Amino acid sequence: MADKRKESGTSMREVNYLRISVTDRCNLKCFYCMPQNGIEPVRPSDMLSLEDIERLARIFAGLGFKKIRLTGGEPLLRVGIVDLVRRIARLNGIREVCLTTNGVLLADYAVPLRQAGLTSVNVSLDTLQEKKFRAITQADAFKQVMQGLAKIKAAGFSPVKINVVVMNGVNDDEILDFLHYSLENGFIVKFIELMRIAPSWKAERFFPVADIKDRCRSIAPLDLIEGYSSGPAEYYKFKNGIIGFIRTDENLCRVCSRLRMTSTGELKVCLYENEGMSLRDLIRQKTPNGFIRQVIQEKIALKASVSHKNWESSRVYMCRVGG
Repeated sequence: MADKRKESGTSMREVNYLRISVTDRCNLKCFYCMPQNGIEPVRPSDMLSLEDIERLARIFAGLGFKKIRLTGGEPLLRVGIVDLVRRIARLNGIREVCLTTNGVLLADYAVPLRQAGLTSVNVSLDTLQEKKFRAITQADAFKQVMQGLAKIKAAGFSPVKINVVVMNGVNDDEILDFLHYSLENGFIVKFIELMRIAPSWKAERFFPVADIKDRCRSIAPLDLIEGYSSGPAEYYKFKNGIIGFIRTDENLCRVCSRLRMTSTGELKVCLYENEGMSLRDLIRQKTPNGFIRQVIQEKIALKASVSHKNWESSRVYMCRVGG
């Protein structure tokens, strides 16, 4: 029998998780994420400063947000990233400070980030083959990523998650390889359907979670872990480890507990939302924190009604809003 996410009787879980994109710049050019002609980078003067991010993080913490994830582009390209982690980690109410990275620079940053208070790391890696890595990312950096994974393991990060966007005819033949690699190293592999979002969406590349699960079950049973995640991912016990899956249909909205903030301070209630609300403008107008809190609360109230089903109408690039 096909497994189904349990209906909760409520339209939305508690919203207590903020993802902050600290830069739109990246040192890779994955064909499903970055337009082939690139994007015009955000001007440094338009980006939130470290002080701006810290102030907003403090406001969100006061609203009950417990988890903050730093993303990009590639967040390790942001000057001062270790200091930013340290600032956020010491805020009252923040229990988790996490990072999603492509791993290219992790070998140098693993220990400083651990010392600064980073609690967990997700590494986006879509292949375990060096030649295919070059084809997907247009960069010769596979060895650096693997060194980075070894460094964060040695630094004691737990959990370490590997995010794999599974694409038909591209890397679906590596599903079992990722299972073995992750189990051997004590990592959690998370298989993600290709998002219906520009510039990545091509129907012929779509490989559904149901088929990914079938591949996994070919070597061992999947045992659903209830309540393991407060987000759209489903997690399962698998042999002596854990694996996860993310579908990209409307269920992504129904169970999502997060808000997103871009490097320019644009607050979004959904990944697919074309235009968010500018918190940067409020910051630069020296708006009192109390008013900013009220504006954020009004934005959160809109989240329960969000259901972006017309995916192709979205004009959002993952490299801008943060993976």
